[in-house]
Amino acid sequence: MSQVDVVIPCYNYARFLHQCVQSVLSQEGVDVRVLIIDDASKDETPQVGAALAAQDKRVEFRRHRTNHGHIATYNEGLIDWAAGEFSLLLSADDVLIPGSFARAVKLLSQHREMGLAYGRAITTEDPRPQDVTAPGDYRTRILSGAEFWEVSCKTAGNIVPTPTAVVRTNVQQAIGGYRKELPHTGDLEMWMRFAAHGPVGVIDADQAFYRVHRKNMHKATFPDMLVVGEQHRDAFRTLQRLYGDRIAGSGRMIDTAMRKIAVGLLYRSERAGEQGDAESARKFVSLALEISPGLKTDRQWMKFRMRRAIGPRVYGLVRAARRLVRSPAAHDPSPFCQTGLFPGL
Repeated sequence: MSQVDVVIPCYNYARFLHQCVQSVLSQEGVDVRVLIIDDASKDETPQVGAALAAQDKRVEFRRHRTNHGHIATYNEGLIDWAAGEFSLLLSADDVLIPGSFARAVKLLSQHREMGLAYGRAITTEDPRPQDVTAPGDYRTRILSGAEFWEVSCKTAGNIVPTPTAVVRTNVQQAIGGYRKELPHTGDLEMWMRFAAHGPVGVIDADQAFYRVHRKNMHKATFPDMLVVGEQHRDAFRTLQRLYGDRIAGSGRMIDTAMRKIAVGLLYRSERAGEQGDAESARKFVSLALEISPGLKTDRQWMKFRMRRAIGPRVYGLVRAARRLVRSPAAHDPSPFCQTGLFPGL
């Protein structure tokens, strides 16, 4: 059977760790190994992690004496430790759905040129794998690198739910680990990097639970939206500089992403202005124009200026009136699932 090595970084998530690890160990049709890396947690993670390792020889537990940060911890597991044919980075607060490895490994094994396969994630406060019915027939889709870049750039965000992303280990280690200079957009850059080196498989099935709670790492450590915009800009610029020559039309795609990011920043500028934060509103506009210099000729810029001139209430009435006479269909560019930097635009 194929082996999947699972890296579980953990920082103060002791209360979630047991369910996370058991969801890995109970996967059928594959051999699994688990590495729990405790990044100097201040809760009971050392006791829980050590107990899990003592109970099952497939589990290894490590503890950092000082906090290394999430990027270094990810790379310690994926680059330095993983040795199985396939790998997964799984946050300690997330949970796999039964059969997820079998589905991913089947697709990856059928397409040896593929380095990454992913599926859907269920967002919930209370993961219940026992309530998920295993899919009988489910669709799969193979995206070329260019197709994956196209979708990613249209959304200007990470379209891959990370707890579902099973990768081919030798490809991961060949293309390298997460970039320390992109602590908040590492996933986005990583999956597009995989796509620059081969096709990507998409599984139209629920593969994992993404747990939401008050102490999610992205809520506790994620910066303000100005830094979010800067990080997305930097990720796309890095991708274009290092891998753009591998993807036909990459320049046009990156321009699309930059426009999407810039328009999102205009949206944030409006919200900041409505809250009386004129300085942040100005910074959002300045960054938007730096990211997409042609923005001032875009119709979204004209709309932004109009909304700012007449006020959001009046503009809302105008927009409502327009919706009465025309109702455009929504367009979803994603193959099966997506996320975006600025939802709702």
